[in-house]
Order: sequence, then structure tokens, then C-alpha cells
Amino acid sequence: MSNMQSISMEQPQHINMILLGSTGAGKSASGNTIIGNDKTPFEEDFSSASVTKTFDLAQTVVHGQTITVFDTVGISDTSKKITDVQTDIEKILQSTQHGFDVFLLVIKLGQTFTEDWKGS
Repeated sequence: MSNMQSISMEQPQHINMILLGSTGAGKSASGNTIIGNDKTPFEEDFSSASVTKTFDLAQTVVHGQTITVFDTVGISDTSKKITDVQTDIEKILQSTQHGFDVFLLVIKLGQTFTEDWKGS
């Protein structure tokens, strides 16, 4: 028996996904696209101010797999201290029984990644 035969190729029943990125990058819009089916569980606003204040979550089922999407506050949210944002994200990471399968970094098109995150 080879090593390849002993590896289970079973798909997980549940997928946890967390959306990370700067304020205004489009995390909530991305989450709404992932959830799909004309649902918009995450509030969207095309502004530089943060809409998500702590975190929100939504679920959908695709081909028998439950997908849970966690929308987080913007990492560069000027209305919160970076340590508070880090604490909020740590709470989310600890809140799931099975951990996270996907960390999706959302970056706004045309915006330099390094400039937003300086001093964070």
C-alpha cells in the first residue's frame, strides 16, 4: 500500500472562512458574494469609514458543505486601537470549535498594500 492510498480525500462537512483586510477594502461585499443566493447578510457601504464594528457571520450550504463566513472589522480602522482590533480577531479565532480553513485577505484594487498597514 502506497502513502497516497492511505490519505483520506474526504471533503470537510464544514468550512470556516475569515475575511481580513483594511477598512473599505470590500470584506463585507466579498462575504456577500461568497454567501450568494441574492443574500446580503453583511452591511456594505462604499466609504472609508468602517461599517463592521466587531464581527458578523453568515452561513450557506453548497453541495452539502456548510460554509461559515466571518466578516471582521478593518485592520486599519481609525476609530479603534489596533490592539482592540487584534483582540477582536483573536476572539473570533478562538470562537470556533474546528478552527479556520480559509484566511482571505481582501485588498482594494488600486490601493498599495504596504501604505495602509504602516505603523499598524
